[in-house]
Amino acid sequence: MKQQSGSKRLSTFARYVVSYMLVLLLALSALFLYMYVYMNREVRAQVISNGINRLSRIAYQHEGYLDNMLNTAEQIGLSPYLQPFSYRVLTFEELKERKKESDDKAVARL
Repeated sequence: MKQQSGSKRLSTFARYVVSYMLVLLLALSALFLYMYVYMNREVRAQVISNGINRLSRIAYQHEGYLDNMLNTAEQIGLSPYLQPFSYRVLTFEELKERKKESDDKAVARL
């Protein structure tokens, strides 16, 4: 009969250990789940914040470039030495003739 009470005591102890481990595992699982959700939210917020900061820096930089281009265009437009420009598509023969003329001028300079 002592063996039965010893094995009964052992099985009670085993049940206690298993239930304790399950409760501890449940608590740790809840803690890790909370930490995962919190860290995921923080990382997502940080990625969005960094993206917005990068885009705003690029926008500020490009606004500066546009201001510089507008200032340059205004200065060019105020120059008295400029004439109106028109663009005309040249035929292949006209291009060959202009090339020949520029080559002739280059040879004449030598």
